[in-house]
Amino acid sequence: MMTTSQGLADEDSVMPEPLKKLILMSRRIQKRQRIFILSILLVFSSLVGLTVFSIGSWQQHLLDRSRLRTQEAATRLAESFSSNLSAMIQMHMRDLQFMTSLPTGVLSHDLLRRFNNMHPWLSGVACRSGDASHKSPLAVDYPLDFNILPSDGVNTWKGGVDRPFVDKKGLLHIPLRIFALSAQLTGKHFYRICQADLFFGNQHASASPEHAHMLLLLDGQHHVLAQWMNGHWQQADDIPEAWTAHLEIPARGTPWAMQVRWNSQPLPDLQHLLDRLDIWTVLLLAAESGLALVALIWMYRRFVESRYQRAHQALHEMVNEAQDVDEIYQGLVQLSVLGTGALAAYVAVPDEKQGILSVVAASARKPGLAGTLRQLPLSLDPENLPWGQLLPSLAYRLQCRVTPRTPHISGMMTKAMAAYPPLRGFREVIAWPVMAARSPFPVAIFVLEITRLTRWLFGRSLIVHWESLLHDLESYKEKIQAIKEKERLLQTDALTGLPNRSHFTTLVTNSLNTVSEAQSLFGLALLDMDMFNEINTSFSSLEADQCLQEIACQLQGVLPQTDDILARVGGDEFGLFIKLNDADHAISIGEEILKAVQNSARKILDSTLSTSIGWAMFPADGQDVYTLIAQADEALAEAKRQGGNAFKFFAGEVSRRAKQRLWVRRDFPCALQRGDIHFFLQPKADILEDCLTGVEMLARWCPAHAHWIGPGQFMPYVEENAHLVRLLGRWALEEAGRLRARMRSEGLDLQISLNIGAKHFLDPAFMHDIEQLCPDGNGLTLEITETASVIGRKSARPVMEWCQIRGFKLSMDDFGTGYSSLLSVARLRFDELKLDQSFIRAFREDIASFGVAGASHLLSQLTDCDLVAEGISTPDELHLWLQLGGRYIQGYLLSPPLPENAFFTWRDCLIPPVLRSVRTVGLQDMAGLWQEIHA
Repeated sequence: MMTTSQGLADEDSVMPEPLKKLILMSRRIQKRQRIFILSILLVFSSLVGLTVFSIGSWQQHLLDRSRLRTQEAATRLAESFSSNLSAMIQMHMRDLQFMTSLPTGVLSHDLLRRFNNMHPWLSGVACRSGDASHKSPLAVDYPLDFNILPSDGVNTWKGGVDRPFVDKKGLLHIPLRIFALSAQLTGKHFYRICQADLFFGNQHASASPEHAHMLLLLDGQHHVLAQWMNGHWQQADDIPEAWTAHLEIPARGTPWAMQVRWNSQPLPDLQHLLDRLDIWTVLLLAAESGLALVALIWMYRRFVESRYQRAHQALHEMVNEAQDVDEIYQGLVQLSVLGTGALAAYVAVPDEKQGILSVVAASARKPGLAGTLRQLPLSLDPENLPWGQLLPSLAYRLQCRVTPRTPHISGMMTKAMAAYPPLRGFREVIAWPVMAARSPFPVAIFVLEITRLTRWLFGRSLIVHWESLLHDLESYKEKIQAIKEKERLLQTDALTGLPNRSHFTTLVTNSLNTVSEAQSLFGLALLDMDMFNEINTSFSSLEADQCLQEIACQLQGVLPQTDDILARVGGDEFGLFIKLNDADHAISIGEEILKAVQNSARKILDSTLSTSIGWAMFPADGQDVYTLIAQADEALAEAKRQGGNAFKFFAGEVSRRAKQRLWVRRDFPCALQRGDIHFFLQPKADILEDCLTGVEMLARWCPAHAHWIGPGQFMPYVEENAHLVRLLGRWALEEAGRLRARMRSEGLDLQISLNIGAKHFLDPAFMHDIEQLCPDGNGLTLEITETASVIGRKSARPVMEWCQIRGFKLSMDDFGTGYSSLLSVARLRFDELKLDQSFIRAFREDIASFGVAGASHLLSQLTDCDLVAEGISTPDELHLWLQLGGRYIQGYLLSPPLPENAFFTWRDCLIPPVLRSVRTVGLQDMAGLWQEIHA
C-alpha cells in the first residue's frame, strides 16, 4: 500500500474535499496499522522466547532429575556391595577361624563336607595341618593379610585373601585363607591352614543399577580386579571414555574400594522424550508463527476493510457533490490511488464515432505515468493490434471483468510496453466495465493496477471490494438520476408544468441574490381566483383542471421577459416574479393578468372568472422572498376584502394593517406577561328595578410609561390569532376570579361578564383552562364572541352544557348581526342575548332595525333569556327601548368603561334618572308605534 508521503502525480484538477478527508483518514489508519504490526511482532517474539525458555527449562529439569536418580541408584548399589562384601568376609573368616581351632580328631573330612554344604556362599572348604618348623604356608603371589584375628593365648591366627577372579557364571570368587599356630606341651609348634572360595554376586546387592552402567572393584592400588555390568561380574575391560561420572566408596575392613561409573548421557527412553520435546518445540514455534501470520493477515484485512469502507463513503460524498460525470471519474481514480493504495488507475470512455476508448481521468503514484495513461490509443477494433486486444477493449466487448491471466494478453501487453516504455511493470492490471441502467454497452471502462504481492495475498478480496465500489458508483449514478428526476417532480406542478411553491421561493431567492438593489426593480405578485370553488362545484374537475392549465398558458404569454418566474403556489393560486420598469409597469401587468384569467374562463368554461392580485416590490417592500410573499399576501387579502377582480399594492392602509398585525402578534404575549393588559368595567343595569345587574370586562392595553391603547388598535388582530385569543381568555378567567372575590368582599352581588373568543371556546384545551384557572363559575357570564364560528358545531353544545353545570352563564354577543340570528338561539341554549348596538343606533330611523329589536324582545321572553341593549347612549334611545318593553341596558348613558377602582368609587352614581313613567307598547301595536314616531 502507498505511504503517507506519496501523492498524486500529474494532477490537473483540485482534489475534492471528501478525498482529502479520506487521505487524512488513511494516514491515521496506516499509523494504527504500524502500531498493530509492532504489537503483534512483540507478542510473537515474547511467545517464542517464553516457549524456548520453558521447553529448555523443562528439558534441563528432566536431565538433572535423571542424573540425580542415576547417581542415587549408583550410590545405593556401591554402599550395598561394600557393606555386604565386608560383612561376608568377616563372617566367613570367623567360620574358618573356628575350624582351625578344632582338635584334629574333630576336624574330619565329613565335617568339612557338611560345612561346605551348609554355607552356599562358600566353595572348596579345606584344611590341612603340619609342623610349623617348615616353610610358611601363607607364601602366595597375592598376599593380602587382614591381621585382624585376635589371639586366645593358645592359638595365633593370621588371615588373608588371594586375587579375586570371575567364573563363567558371572560370580566373583574371593579366595579366603586362615593360618592358626599353636604351641604343644612338647615345645613344638603346630599349625593348621583352612581356606575356601567366597562367592559374591548380584544376590548380595540391595539395589540394582540402571542398565548399561558399570561397577568396578578395585584394590588398594586402584587396579581393576573385576567389574559388574548388566547384573553379573566379568573380567575387567577398558572403561568407555564417555563414562566419566563415577563414585568411589571403600569396603570397610578390606583393602578394596567400590567404584561406580556410569554414562553421563541421557538414557534412551529419556533421550526419546527429549527428542519428542524438541519436535513439539518446533511444532509449537511453527504454530505460533502461523498464528502471528494469521493475526497479521487478519489485521491487514481489517485495515483493508476499513480503508475500503472509507473509500465507499468518500465515493458517495464525491458523487453527491460532483457537478458532472467527468468530475466523478476524476475523483474515482484519485480515490483509487490515494485512498486504497493502488499503483495506478484510469477511466476510459468509449467514442463510437472514432472507434476508440478515450482516457478521461487518470492517476498514478509514479510521476509522469498519469500523463502517459491519458495518451493511450486504446481501440475498440479487435483487429487493431495490440491496442484492440488490451484489457480495456476486452472489458468493453465482453462486458465483464478481465485480468491478464492468458498468454494472449501477456503477449499483447509486451507489444504495448514496447510502444509505451512507461507501461513496463504493468502486470497485475484489472479492467471493469461501468454499466448504466438504460445502456446496452458500458458507459466507461475502469482500469486498475495493483502490486503482485497484493494480488497474490488478497486478490479475491480486493476484487470483491472493487466490484462493490464500482457497483456503488453505478448505483449512485442511477440514484442521483432518480433523485434529480424526483426533485424535478417535487419542484414542478404536475397539472400545469410550472414550478411549485417551494421551487418558486428557491428561484426567487437565487434571482434576488444576483441582482443589485440600487439598479433593479422587481415585483412579486400572488394571484388567487375569486370564487373558484364554485367552478369546481358547477363544472367537472376535468374542466376545472383544463381551466387552470389555460390560465397558466395565458399567464406565460403575459410575462414580458423569458427570465421572469411564473409558478403555481396553491390550488387556484399563482405566483409571479417579474422585472419592472416602474410602478406603472406593474399596473399594466396586473390589468393584463385580469384579462388573461377572464379569457381563459370564457375559452374553457364559457363562463366568467375573476382574480385578485397582491403586489410586493423589491427592494422597497422587502429584501428576501419570504418577506415579499408575506407582504404580497397582505395585499391579496385586502383585494379580496374589497370584492376581488382587482389588484392591490403593499402600501398605504395595507402596509399599516400589516405592520399593526405584526406588532400585535409580537408584543401582545409579552404585554400579558408584564401585566400591561388591564380590564375596564362597563356596567349593565336593570332600569325597571333601578339597579346595576353586572359589569362587562373590556380589555385595555396600557404599556408602562405610555398612553392607553384603544381596543380597536389591537383586538381585531388578537381575534385573528387562536393563540393570542387563548392567552387573553386565560388572563380574563384569572382576573374574573379575582374581581369576583373583591365584589363579594365589598358586599356587591353583580354578575361579571368576560369575553371568550370562539377560537378559544372551541379549543379542546378550553375546559382544561377552566378547571385550572376558574373551576367555579357562579357569578360569571361567558360572552361568546364571533358566534358565527360556534353555530353549527356539534362540539359546541357539550361545552356549553359543561360550563352551565359549573355555574357559568352564557351570553351571545352581538345578537342580530351576521349569522347570530334566531337560528342561533333555537339551536343553542343561552342565558343572555346582547342586542348589537348597531340596531340601537338605527332603530329610530330604520324600520328593519326597529322590527328586529321588537322581535328580539319577544324571543327573549319565549326563551327565558335576558335581552341587553348595547350602546344606549342617549335618553331618547333609552325611552324608546323602554317603550319596546326593554329592561336591561349597557352603554355610555350608564357609564363608559371605567378602571376597576373608578368603578368601585362611582358605582352608586351610575343609574340614569327616568323622569316619567313609560308606557310599554304591545307587539301588536308596534306598527302604530312606528307611525306615531314618524307622524
